[in-house]
Amino acid sequence: MDWALLGLGMVATVELFFRLPFRKTFRSLIGTMSKSIKVISSPNISDHWKEKILLVYAADTLGSSVLLFLLMLVALLPVTTLGGVGNLIGIDIFGLISRPAGVVMPTVGAVVYAFVRKKVLNARI
Repeated sequence: MDWALLGLGMVATVELFFRLPFRKTFRSLIGTMSKSIKVISSPNISDHWKEKILLVYAADTLGSSVLLFLLMLVALLPVTTLGGVGNLIGIDIFGLISRPAGVVMPTVGAVVYAFVRKKVLNARI
């Protein structure tokens, strides 16, 4: 029963990863960082303007980083919630995922589920 509950949490987490805007936020972060590198390495921009624009880029980078962290917390919420529910009914999910098999099996299961899900959805379109 504990593996089934962990599997349910794993499936819900993978679904949230697909539905939350991770890719958009990550691309925004990478874009801001590449713009920062271009500004820093440009000899045509004065140090005065570099200081001004790099503050803006730093704020954008911080915002994207915090958003990625919050998205990660939301994506892991099903496992945490099911762990709490499991504790109420006598199933130690947190003890299970603290063992090596409890880390490896859901990770492999998540990768396989994501791969199969992507193949099935692409076949339907």
